[in-house]
Amino acid sequence: MGTRHLIAVYINGEYKIAQYGQWDGYPEGQGLEVLDFLITQKTENNFERFKQKLKLVRFKTEADQKVFDAYSKSIGISETARFISLEQAQKIDTKFPFLSRDLGATILNKVNETEEPIWLVNSIDFAQDSLFCEFAYVIDFDTNKFEIYTGFRTTPSRKGRFKAIENNNGYYAIGLQQTYSLDKLPTKEKFFKDLKCTD
Repeated sequence: MGTRHLIAVYINGEYKIAQYGQWDGYPEGQGLEVLDFLITQKTENNFERFKQKLKLVRFKTEADQKVFDAYSKSIGISETARFISLEQAQKIDTKFPFLSRDLGATILNKVNETEEPIWLVNSIDFAQDSLFCEFAYVIDFDTNKFEIYTGFRTTPSRKGRFKAIENNNGYYAIGLQQTYSLDKLPTKEKFFKDLKCTD
């Protein structure tokens, strides 16, 4: 289901991942995938390994954009194209697998498995419009927290990291719904209960 969301990782005072996702953004979908990733990392004592992998990640530069644009042009996508074919989309996903809107929380495992430097798109500003950003999952290694945010905010939230600025459409930034310590992550059942989900 098309439930747009954001997966973010914050460490040493900056975002290293701020990935836009198109599908299954609700807690039973991408939320549970993030929770499972965190529980696995904690159980296997791998948080430090993941933090090291984050050092291989950077956000897209102008030079990266030129590479992307040149490849897009080589497969027949014009600069003014509003839509691309499924075949073109598949070619882009193959060439730039870390950029796909289809990844969702899988981006965490992909970063954890990488051996080479990679670049991602910084979509953190997506959190500022809760009409479109329905959920966000933020792993903050500086505060040792896992934060869950929800959208459709017609009033400003007093909690959380995102600025309560009203957008042109009458919506504010996403609001903080729940916070967990990375040292004391919830069970799936508690996670769903806290976020009032049904399995």
